Formats: sequence, structure tokens, C-alpha cells
Amino acid sequence: MTTSAPVKEASPPAAPGPAPLRRPRRRRRAAVALLFVLPALLLLGALVVYP
Repeated sequence: MTTSAPVKEASPPAAPGPAPLRRPRRRRRAAVALLFVLPALLLLGALVVYP
């Protein structure tokens, strides 16, 4: 029987950096834009339907 060294994980731990934070920021900005755009479109539609 041979002595075994502790096996390290194959994937290195994720280092904190700007790369992982880019996508959620973009998604959040898109969600905020939709919150402003959808009511504006509804108001424009109401103005067209009910002059």
C-alpha cells in the first residue's frame, strides 16, 4: 500500500474580479429599462385607442 497525498480540486477557486459582475449588472439595467419602457408604451397605446 502506498501513501497518498491529499488530492487537490481540479478547478481553482474563483477569484473575485470584474468579469463575473458584468452580466448581472447588464441584466439589472435591462430590467430597469423595461420598467420604464413598458408603462410608457401602455400610456402611448391608451392615447391611441382613447383619443
